[in-house]
Order: sequence, then structure tokens, then C-alpha cells
Amino acid sequence: MAPGRLEGKVAIITGAASGFGKGIAEKFANEGGKVVVADLSEESGTAVAKEVGGIFVRADVTKTADWEKLLAETLAAYGQLDIVVNNAGTTYTNKPTEEVTEAEFDLVMNVNVKSIYISTQVLVRYFTKEKRPGCFLTIASTAGTRPRPRLVWYNASKGAAITATKSLAVEYGPQQIRFNSVSPVFGITAMSHLFLGKPDTPENRAGFVATVPLGRPSTPEDVANACCYLASDEASFITGVNIELNIRNDTMSRCHFSFSWDCLIDVYFSGFQIIQRGAVDLSELPSRLPCSDSLWEAQSANAWAALKSRSPSRSQGAMLSNVLSSTISGRPLTEHVSMWGKRLCAQIIGRLLWDLKQLETLSTPEYCGLPSLFKSHQQSKAALLQGLDSLLSLMTEPCSTSDLVSYNISSLLCHYSHMYAADDIMDIILFIVRNVVSKGPSSDERLEMARQRLTAAFKADSKRARRLLWHAGQIVAVANEYLVSAPCEIMRLFMAYIFILTFAKYSSCPADHYDGVRIRLDVTSHHADQRKAVTEWIQQGGPAQIGSAQDVLVKASTSSITRDAHAMFQRLHSWGLAEKFAKILQCFENNER
Repeated sequence: MAPGRLEGKVAIITGAASGFGKGIAEKFANEGGKVVVADLSEESGTAVAKEVGGIFVRADVTKTADWEKLLAETLAAYGQLDIVVNNAGTTYTNKPTEEVTEAEFDLVMNVNVKSIYISTQVLVRYFTKEKRPGCFLTIASTAGTRPRPRLVWYNASKGAAITATKSLAVEYGPQQIRFNSVSPVFGITAMSHLFLGKPDTPENRAGFVATVPLGRPSTPEDVANACCYLASDEASFITGVNIELNIRNDTMSRCHFSFSWDCLIDVYFSGFQIIQRGAVDLSELPSRLPCSDSLWEAQSANAWAALKSRSPSRSQGAMLSNVLSSTISGRPLTEHVSMWGKRLCAQIIGRLLWDLKQLETLSTPEYCGLPSLFKSHQQSKAALLQGLDSLLSLMTEPCSTSDLVSYNISSLLCHYSHMYAADDIMDIILFIVRNVVSKGPSSDERLEMARQRLTAAFKADSKRARRLLWHAGQIVAVANEYLVSAPCEIMRLFMAYIFILTFAKYSSCPADHYDGVRIRLDVTSHHADQRKAVTEWIQQGGPAQIGSAQDVLVKASTSSITRDAHAMFQRLHSWGLAEKFAKILQCFENNER
């Protein structure tokens, strides 16, 4: 039997005697985790602890002494702590804001906000002292991002919890302590009647549920599934995220969340990053893409219904299979696809390309010894890359910041896919960089052979080499225009600079180089004149500028390339990641002369 996703982990869950907390405790235990049930209700809390095979600790989350007791009893029972779920919460009866008493205000703020402050004060010290990675999860609410009238101070408390989570993630990321939040939509719990301001009946719920795009309340299972993912190693590089649970099932949640976060990443490669395959299988994706952005962002059920009546063709997303088939085969799209939907399609194609690459690697003699799959995959790879190019051409006119984000992420993915799909060139480059950075200027036979192979590859097909250099330059162009400062995007920018730097060192620029076309590669190719110039340059060659490097095809440009990369990474902040990449580039420049 395979180990659970939380095997070997210990979690404190507050408010775990009922509702969402109980659901989280049951899920964590089913996934192999050890659970500490913290609650004011001894009878219910003890029963849940017995059910999940954990321990119960009576705790008032608004008191420092109780948090200290929680930590002490957790360590006494299990010897460690890995996960903290701040689930305990409260509200007051739905009513006009001027009728909310000071006592009700204080209770909401103490339980929903102060408890997070105290848990951080007590437990972060444990994680930092022990130099132990930690995971904090806060159960917030969609009320914190889309507030409703009459529950003003409850909304404010959840907004504060979400903001605190994001701030803590930035502050403690370097210590490997992650902070994320989960925001359920209206759910069926013991507090439902308070949110409604009247008895919890299907009829009374209808007004709340009508504003949920997928037509049902959230459940403890929905919240528990999201928490389990965020607490597991699958999310080891996810921090500062607020997941809003207002969708139909776990499959849809995985699609919209995991693919929106660019199929996830893990960190390996001698201390710096390489993208890894995401945890979500393509067979788990829903059959339809998200509906149009205007419907998705509707502020109320009435607004949603009005928009739907005016654009019925956009009331549900296009069929995923139809969009992918048309895109890859070069046929025009017959259904409306939002910018977000196109971005998801681009990420799916990127996943397919990654899978083909892995199959090619595993078929080699040093692994399975199978016949090479490289030639048989060429037609498929070409069609997938053409599909990416086609999608990108449909996204060049973003109308909002969210559209721009979708375009830029898709653009980075497209250009990076062209780079890593090109035989084993990126593999050779990564081998060289990893060895030079980790071992210094000393050389060995394998490293020298890799250098020779890379030089030969650039020389054997100079047009392809220049095309790949253009793709790397376009990644820099996107970063110059508007970079989404997320780990995957920063990693792709880093890989682009690595390619540009190694190209300058190993491309063996010919003597008649300056007779060709002069071009700038870090300018986006939106206009026909620029695209024509790029095509001529790829065919004929010539000097190529990226940033302050007047010609990246000559070895003397490497210092300028490294300086530009360092300046670019200084603008970005992602838990020390950009800084780390800048140091790697500088180390490679210093050691590889």
C-alpha cells in the first residue's frame, strides 16, 4: 500500500471538534498524518481525536498560554510539529453593521485574527530554533476577498487573515516556513445560521448559494482536500497563496488552481531550479475550459444571470478537446475561449511536450535501453510547438492586467518549450553550468566533451541555433515588458539567460559575421516588420543585441549579459530565488572563461 501524502507529518488543527476542522482532521489522518485536535469542546474534541487516532488538547486560541501548552503536548506525544491549521473561527449574526456590539467585534477579531498572531508568535520560534520546515494553513473565507453587506467585521477579519498569510509567506520563506490560506465559499457548518441571519434551511440558503457559480455550498471535504494538498510535499514550493473554494469538485479545483500556477514546480539541480512534472494528470482535467472572464468575475447572481442572457454562447467554457484539437491541427477556433482558457491550453500543451521529452530520455541506453523515440516524436513535437505558437498569436491584444498576465505566462512557456524541445541542447547546457558552478574552473573529460558537443551543435545548424537564441531573447523581452514574478516564470528567465550566456561562449562566431543583418532580440515581435527582420536574421545571421550586449554572438559580450541578468533579477523578489539565480550566473561567468 502506498504511503499517504502526509505520512510522517504531525499537524495541529484548531477548531477540529466539528465542521471544517473535523473534516481536515479526518483527511489528514487518512493520508497518514498524526493529528492534534485543538478545541474548546472537550467532549466533541476527544471523540474526534479518538476517531482519527490522534490526541486532544483543550485550547482557547486567543490565549498565548494555551498555544504554548499545545506545542508542549504535541512534542511530548509525537516529538515534532510540521503543520499548523488555524481553522478556529467565529462570527456574529448577520445584521446591520450599526447593531454589532463591541463584544461581538472583539470576539470576531480575537478568534479570527489574534489567534493567528499568537500561533505565529509561539510556533514560528519552534520552527526557526529547530531549523525545521513548517507549514501554516489559515481557513479564511471568500468574504475576505468578495465581501458582503451586514457581515462587515467578519469580512474584515478574514481579509486581515488573508493579508497576514501573504505577508508571513514573504517574511519566512527563506526559513522554509510556508504560509497559505484556504477560503471556502458559504458552507454547511454549525455557524451557517449566523451567516444567514435566520434558520439554516434549503430555502434560506438559496440566496447565498445563488452567488456560487457552481450552485452548491462548500463542504468539509472540499476544504480538507485543499488543505491536504497545501500541506503535502506536492505543494512544497507553494507559499503566499489563497485558494478560493467556489468550484464544483476536486477535479475542477485542480485544473483551475494547479494549471493556473503553471503546473507546479519543485526545486532540484545542485541548488538551483529545473521545472518538474506537475502532480495533476491530464486525464483528471474537466471537459470544459472556464467560462468567459466577464461571467466568472460577476459580482452577484443577478449580474451573472444578466450577462449570461446577453451572451449565451459564453455562459460555459468551450470543450477542452475541441480547442486543443483545433489548435494543434492549425484549424481556427469555433468557440469563444477566454484569455485564461488559452493560457490553460498552452500549459496543457507544455505538459505534453514535457512528457515526450521524458519518454525520450527514459528510452536511452543508460535507462531502459529501448530503441530511440526521438525520431518518432519529431512530428508530434512540431505539431505541439505549432499549436503553442498559434495560441500565442491569439493572445497578443490583452484588454486587462489579468489578460496581460495570461499572455506573458503563455509567452514564456511557448518560447521556453521551443528551447527545451530542441534535441538535447538544453540538457548539455545544464550539464555544463551545473558542473562549472559546483566544481569551479577545473575541468574533466566529460565536461570538455560536453563543451565540444555544444559547440558542434551550434555550428551544425546555425539557423536553428539562431532561432533558439531568438526564443531566449523573447523571454527577456517579456520580462522587460511585464514579468509575472512567480517561481516558474523566474526560472524560465534564468534558463533564457543561461542559454544566451552559453551561446555567446560556445557559438564560434564566423569571420563574416558582421556582413549579416543587425537585429535586436529582446524586443517583442508584435509587428510585421519586426517579424520579417527576425526571419531574415535567422536565415542570414548577423549581429544580435540583447540588453546592453551589442552582439551576443561574440564571446566578449558575456560580461554585459551577466550584468544585465543581475540587474533584471534584482528587480524581482521570490523568496530569495531571483537572488540565487543571479549568483549562479555570476559564478558561471567567473569560472567559465
